[in-house]
Amino acid sequence: MEEADAGARGAAQRALEIDPNLSDAHRILGLLYDAFDWNWKAAQAEYQRSLELDPDNLEAAELLAFVREMIFGRFDSGIDVLRQIVERDPLDTAALRRLAWTLAYAGRLEESEATFRSLLADESVRIRWPGRASDEPAVHGSVFRGARGVEKEFEEDRRLCGLAIVYQALGRDAESDAALAELEKSYSSDAAYNIAEIHAYRGEVDAAFEWLDRAYRQRDSGMEHIKVSALLRKFAQRSEVRGAADQDGVSR
Repeated sequence: MEEADAGARGAAQRALEIDPNLSDAHRILGLLYDAFDWNWKAAQAEYQRSLELDPDNLEAAELLAFVREMIFGRFDSGIDVLRQIVERDPLDTAALRRLAWTLAYAGRLEESEATFRSLLADESVRIRWPGRASDEPAVHGSVFRGARGVEKEFEEDRRLCGLAIVYQALGRDAESDAALAELEKSYSSDAAYNIAEIHAYRGEVDAAFEWLDRAYRQRDSGMEHIKVSALLRKFAQRSEVRGAADQDGVSR
């Protein structure tokens, strides 16, 4: 990860030394400040410069909306930009996927599901967790009726994340435990934030905080979603109720 960061950063900086007016080089440098340094002020400046040089650079506009608003739970501008990207290229399945998840983050589950279904209409598209929104919260604000959709996930770490939560929601605790154990064994360096979300969903307070602390120390990119995670929001609500009950017990 560090080698990839250093290589990309060096390439972007060399490109800007040759031509300081390369919009995409500023966008990539901003992305590195964002993802690796957590320096959102510097990232925002680079995204803004990218847009000044190329007002039609919608990828830079999306990233700017993310660091300005979406990490704080405001999604309208990001959704607008993503819709423009999809309108520009309806075959851009990556943008369509990001739009579906952003709509889910925003709580617009029916629109999110419709977007996922438009992806699923193309059988050649491999889509993450193509489930139907239901009653129980699952990964990143989306929810699933069962494990069938999650089992189609093509990346093992994401599949294990989904299964750990869906099995828990279905009351299949042993299978949830097994998926979580495998995730922790194989992906502790790459999925600490997701593991924290799963423990939060399961109501395991100490483990959730332990993995959040690990995710912070590892500079896990998932930490940027901490304010908008439906799993952590439920976790916080349960913690508040628990704290109030503890205080009530003390007062008695």
